[in-house]
Amino acid sequence: MVRGRHRLVRSRHPRRRRPRWGRNRATHHETGCHFGFDGTTEPLFDEDARSITTSVNVTAALGVVCGVDVWGQVLAHRLVFRNAVGTRRSTGLSDLLLEVEQSLHPQPLW
Repeated sequence: MVRGRHRLVRSRHPRRRRPRWGRNRATHHETGCHFGFDGTTEPLFDEDARSITTSVNVTAALGVVCGVDVWGQVLAHRLVFRNAVGTRRSTGLSDLLLEVEQSLHPQPLW
């Protein structure tokens, strides 16, 4: 604080930015076999069959007010199965998540 001649003047602190972050993740898995009951690998249905899975995960978080965060997550998958009969594809969104989280200690303890 700075004392003026006729009044008390408070110094202003810079406004705090809301914490925010995001993360993207992609995975790809291709296989022609699966695990049997005894742990051995076995071919999928026939020798030429292939199963391909590609997934993308996008997560974002935003601090709304001190101690309250909003989280969002979207997962997209592309599934492809190929064998002698043909190729089958499926693409879509799954597991949409929206979460509001409150912290018991909004300020760091240190």
